[in-house]
Amino acid sequence: METVGRKTFLGCFNLESVRIPAGVGKLDDECFSGCISLASVTFERDSQLKVINGSTFSYCSDLRSMRIPPSVEVFDYRCFDGCVNLREVTF
Repeated sequence: METVGRKTFLGCFNLESVRIPAGVGKLDDECFSGCISLASVTFERDSQLKVINGSTFSYCSDLRSMRIPPSVEVFDYRCFDGCVNLREVTF
């Protein structure tokens, strides 16, 4: 299982979109936190993502919606803390 590590992209202000490969099974704490320009997060078809840890997308103020893959089993606290424009999260 591949992991996007803790704080990997923390504060990457110019990051606008992310495509998570199907083989990623875990998004660790704060891995995209503070990416204020992040507006699009997509998961590849047949995603094996199981875990979205705490504060993963916190303070991604351009994020408006997200579709969580059905494979996700753990969705930790404050994942979207400070995402002031987030209007829809679908599972």
